[in-house]
Amino acid sequence: VGAPTHDGTGSVYLFQKKAGRWEERARLTAPQAVNGDQFGAAVALDASRLVVGAPEVDSSRGAVYASTRDPRSGEWTPLQRIGAGAEPFERLGAAVAVAGDRVLAGAPGVQRGGGNPFGGGTPPPMRNGSARVFAVDPRGAWTEEVRLESTADTARGFGVAVLLEGSEAFIGAPRTAKAAGAVYAYRRSGSTWQQVAKLQPAKPEPITGFGGSLARAGSSLLVGASMANRQ
Repeated sequence: VGAPTHDGTGSVYLFQKKAGRWEERARLTAPQAVNGDQFGAAVALDASRLVVGAPEVDSSRGAVYASTRDPRSGEWTPLQRIGAGAEPFERLGAAVAVAGDRVLAGAPGVQRGGGNPFGGGTPPPMRNGSARVFAVDPRGAWTEEVRLESTADTARGFGVAVLLEGSEAFIGAPRTAKAAGAVYAYRRSGSTWQQVAKLQPAKPEPITGFGGSLARAGSSLLVGASMANRQ
């Protein structure tokens, strides 16, 4: 459970169910945390790995942290910073997902060509965005496998929401096309990722934010459009 404003820097709480009751097991904080980092703004968990996003680290470049559970003791390893944004306002870690040995992290503030068009400390408006896939080797070393971007420059807010399952990834871009939104689907073969689909409603409408949240169960994909039907 993320608490990104706890103590000013952010925290993550880990709960475990025992005998039908949920018990707090640990509270995690980022190493070398700074006020306003928003550690815990995004979290993801699978059987052996937990991932935490801190999108406001280092002038909103953002950062992603990961921990692995020891299969023998059941204890979690100390948090390791596995990725960081390259430019201010990228906001890497605004959304995170984990599946096995890979982590997917959204950076919705990335703009094509890098840099800040306004200069100084002024955040740019919603930019194209990107998402990064990180992979861990048997020794526990993380590397960036690929940076995913939409094939069209019209995408906006790409990486606000991410979902990773097996060899498939889904990335929401809710500000695309006057905030009608879109979801981009990717498939992995080995370590190569390819965009295979762009999902939109049958009748896209402006200012609906389609792609702002994602969930999947089996062959069904659930897509949130939090701005739809506003009066």
